[in-house]
Amino acid sequence: MGGPMMGGRGSRGRALPQTGYGPGAETAAEKAAREAASEQVATPPGGPGDRIRDVYAELAETGAGPKGRWIDLADLREQLGDLPRAEVDQALRGLIDDDRVRLEPEPHRHRLGDRERDAAIRIGGEDRHKLWIGPDRS
Repeated sequence: MGGPMMGGRGSRGRALPQTGYGPGAETAAEKAAREAASEQVATPPGGPGDRIRDVYAELAETGAGPKGRWIDLADLREQLGDLPRAEVDQALRGLIDDDRVRLEPEPHRHRLGDRERDAAIRIGGEDRHKLWIGPDRS
């Protein structure tokens, strides 16, 4: 507390409010941070789990094969590059509670490159490289 002190008998040494420093006042650093945050591109709506499902659907449709095919986590992570890895990992772990979602290791380990190894998520002591989400039950 850098303001002038109130003195006198029985005083507890409380600081007097200074102009621009009272409750609700914004410092220059806070203002700069607020302005910088407002200039950043907004994160698309939906939580990480929804985003994973949306990106999965796009990747599964554009690839060869039927809807509901296996996709590489490396491709998924590339599309979700704006999200922190820890957030994506947490969402993936949450999705495996859905019996329509599978995270599995690459069955042909010799096909794995650095990109695929780096994108893997470790679950149950095993690296998982592939994601499959089955169709919604309607």
